[in-house]
Amino acid sequence: ATRSQWEQRSDTDSKGLPLWGLTMSARDLARFGLLLLADGAWAGTRVVSSAYLSTATHSSQTLNPAYGHLFWLNGKAFTLIPPLSARIDGPLIPSAPQDVFAGLGKDDQKVYVSRSLGLVVTRLGAQA
Repeated sequence: ATRSQWEQRSDTDSKGLPLWGLTMSARDLARFGLLLLADGAWAGTRVVSSAYLSTATHSSQTLNPAYGHLFWLNGKAFTLIPPLSARIDGPLIPSAPQDVFAGLGKDDQKVYVSRSLGLVVTRLGAQA
């Protein structure tokens, strides 16, 4: 990952609420997904704690079982979508494997990871 480019951002939304995150290319977002797929290791070096990733990719509370710690989880009984708390019964993505977890970012930046398929999917662009 020697040619990675990313920008750390700290801003506020139209209502003055704090926003933070990273702006990445599709390639770098895919690299991030590969890091998650490899349980936090990159080229044999531990970068992110596997214990943290295990916690992050499991339900963090009962109010919304499809949300871990910064990741959305497929295969749960229901999902509450903010900000309206719209409820989706069944998996978030019914056609995807149950183990899929996703980072869903501002401006429809997305990374999906399926360990069972060894697959990372990224998407950047206008709202899908």
